[in-house]
Amino acid sequence: MAVISNFPIDIVVTWRSTFSNKHYGLGDRVLGSDGTIEHHLEERAHYGPGKINRPHGDDALGETPDLSRMQNWIDCIRSREQPNAPVELGYSSALALHMANLSYKNKRRVRLEEAKAITPEYS
Repeated sequence: MAVISNFPIDIVVTWRSTFSNKHYGLGDRVLGSDGTIEHHLEERAHYGPGKINRPHGDDALGETPDLSRMQNWIDCIRSREQPNAPVELGYSSALALHMANLSYKNKRRVRLEEAKAITPEYS
């Protein structure tokens, strides 16, 4: 599945999902104009700068501590602290995916206002 999302601040996000195999493993790749971030499960995140937009940028490895969202959520219920993934972030993510599903189902582009009108619970 491939989804292209256009945002009003001149950002275009292309999301693709496939069934993977052991060659590439499970993980994420974020390709941006300044470089690429790759994160594979059970490994560290790696940032590689884009040689055109960041010719003098350095490769970087980042820590990816275990962020068990369920455990974090339970801990935050007990402590009353803010969770790693606040509800507003979940809402925004769910709305974008909901729009992609509506677009696929209706075989056409769906705008934010239309998605909110079709499903008032997302407004």
